[in-house]
Amino acid sequence: MNNTKTGKELKEKAKTEDGGGGLFGEGSSSDANTIGVGVVTWGGYAGGQYWNKGFKPNADSRFRKDYGFDVEFKILDDPTASRNAWKNDEVQLLWATIDALPTEMPGLAAYDPVVVFQADWWRGGDAIVVRRGIGSVGDLRGKQIAVAEMSPSHSFLIWLLSAAGMTTNDVKIVGVPSPVEAADAFKANNVDAAVVWSPFDEECVQKVPGARVLQSTRNASNIIADVFIAKRKWVEANRERVQQLYEGWMKGAAEINNSSAAKQEAAQILADAFDGFTKDDAVKSIDNVRLCTHGDNLNFSA
Repeated sequence: MNNTKTGKELKEKAKTEDGGGGLFGEGSSSDANTIGVGVVTWGGYAGGQYWNKGFKPNADSRFRKDYGFDVEFKILDDPTASRNAWKNDEVQLLWATIDALPTEMPGLAAYDPVVVFQADWWRGGDAIVVRRGIGSVGDLRGKQIAVAEMSPSHSFLIWLLSAAGMTTNDVKIVGVPSPVEAADAFKANNVDAAVVWSPFDEECVQKVPGARVLQSTRNASNIIADVFIAKRKWVEANRERVQQLYEGWMKGAAEINNSSAAKQEAAQILADAFDGFTKDDAVKSIDNVRLCTHGDNLNFSA
């Protein structure tokens, strides 16, 4: 993708339109020159966060240096709260997964959402953890399973049960707001199993005696794809910036995929942003996805 304006030209244009205000200070997505991106506690968005050199607008950001605008990542783990934030323009791009998006469309259709790009494929990032005595998917029959309903975790659970000739009617679903709460329910001994995100699966195994990972999306590598959605009207009004955001993000993902040093830098950015995450946790989280590049996006849209 080619840039029609330099970062410096865009920056000067933004300052002129804003009367010279401090758009490049500690901005938020309410600034005209800042793109707000709603994400979750997840390693699959590392390409953009690495290119931004953090979650907040900052002087080292390649988006600012190369293209002249800021990017702010906001952690929105609760699906309902995240959708409300997007509807209210608190963020312009919002996380979603292709598998769950069709079920969300009735509630989003009035805002005319479009998929902007694919960020990753899940390759072990979603896992079902179980207590001692559960050795197969069939053993889940009649058991209580904590899962964030209408989410990628839910899609994975449905696929897993279906592969074993079962449905959600064969288990007892305990709905929770997000996979983080699913992990909490499991650690509190409130359920027999839980569908959680990496690296919370390892935490569950460590903290619950006899617990183990029963299955993960490493065994279902092309089921869940993370994408970002935006309002069509916003995309059409900001085509150049959307193109540049995509370009930088894809470069960041490619660098992480091909450089151990870049991956380590990205992992530190995630560890700094996510509560309770160590750098090692963040590396594992990145390793449990395929960070998508431009080539992946071309294949995905084909």
